[in-house]
Amino acid sequence: MDFVGGALRCAISILLPCALIMSGTSWSWNSSSTIITWVFLAIIFIVYIVQQKYALLTSPKNRVFPVDALTHRISGLAALGAACSGITYAISLYYLPLFYAFVRGASPLEAAIHVIPFIGFFILSIVLASIALPLVGYYAPFFALAGVLMLVGGVLMTTITSSTPDRSIFGYQVLLAIGVGLIFSNAYSVANASLRSPGERIAAAALFNMASFSGICLALAVAGSLYHNAGMLLLQKELAQFGLDRVYISEALAGVASPAFQANARILESLQRTVSIVVSRLFYIVVFAGVVCLLASLMMKWEKIDFKSKAEQEGNGEERENVIQLTVSSSSPR
Repeated sequence: MDFVGGALRCAISILLPCALIMSGTSWSWNSSSTIITWVFLAIIFIVYIVQQKYALLTSPKNRVFPVDALTHRISGLAALGAACSGITYAISLYYLPLFYAFVRGASPLEAAIHVIPFIGFFILSIVLASIALPLVGYYAPFFALAGVLMLVGGVLMTTITSSTPDRSIFGYQVLLAIGVGLIFSNAYSVANASLRSPGERIAAAALFNMASFSGICLALAVAGSLYHNAGMLLLQKELAQFGLDRVYISEALAGVASPAFQANARILESLQRTVSIVVSRLFYIVVFAGVVCLLASLMMKWEKIDFKSKAEQEGNGEERENVIQLTVSSSSPR
């Protein structure tokens, strides 16, 4: 166990979302709390990189971050794609229900129903991609197609407003869901079929887990910071004519049904229009993820991998090992 690396990684995982979400909302950007948090985060991040690179107080085999897997071309680029899919997954599944709840006035159940297209096609594309990948053999086209779908779907989602029809948003969700599902779990299959030693495969699997969940965590932290900071600025500008203070605006972004908004139709309309603008801007993060995934696919080798042959070789190897063990045990003196 790399206890030092694990502790540093936990500290980064706590401080980074805290710094992003609290800065500008609970804390002002020039406050001592904000400055201290960012300074400590930078110091711990640098120490973590140095400790992992040189395996300080641990060994290269036991360090918590699989550095060797990151430097491998296939696993490194596949991990980048996994991070992009995690980013798209997080933004879509978290902020689409908020859009329907805050802008369309949907109940929690109705908001959940409106994201069923994303969930359904996400699961369906995972199943179909896992079946198609061994048949096709080429893994790079899956990442390229996923990047294109995330890019196109993200661009379309940046155009949504409070008056955008539901059928259009459903179509945009389908594009994003298929793009995410195409590569959400296929990186593991590619690593298992292309990497030779079991140690390399284990390191690649660990890297993919870190990339996917780090993408989800980072996307939600960045989106939360943008949502509250950009939303606060837009709402202050939009609602300045009504003389509402910062508390009411903060409640609006948090979804609290303040009587001040319900009593005035003009305020409610301004609120819905502003929140729809803020949510649509968050999908520029998805656009960025789509571009990165597409670029990663172009850097991959467009080579064909024989997944079936690899599985058969592993099966034959296990059979030979079992035969050897049986032979040794039967020939040993009792």
